[in-house]
Amino acid sequence: ELRHALDQRQLCVVYQPKFDLRTYDIVGLEALVRWPHPRRGTLTPEQFLPLVRQHGLMRSVTAVVLDL
Repeated sequence: ELRHALDQRQLCVVYQPKFDLRTYDIVGLEALVRWPHPRRGTLTPEQFLPLVRQHGLMRSVTAVVLDL
């Protein structure tokens, strides 16, 4: 499933704002990768990165995320 998701570019990035707590200004963004799994719902890196590491797919994941 993971290889198929990578081949189909099914990973996505969501952006979380970073705030200055004194001024409440947005001072940056954090890019967070997600896998919208067809049966399990949206998976966080904590849920799918162990599988990525186990199968040696970190370069593929990185390439997909940087290409988004």
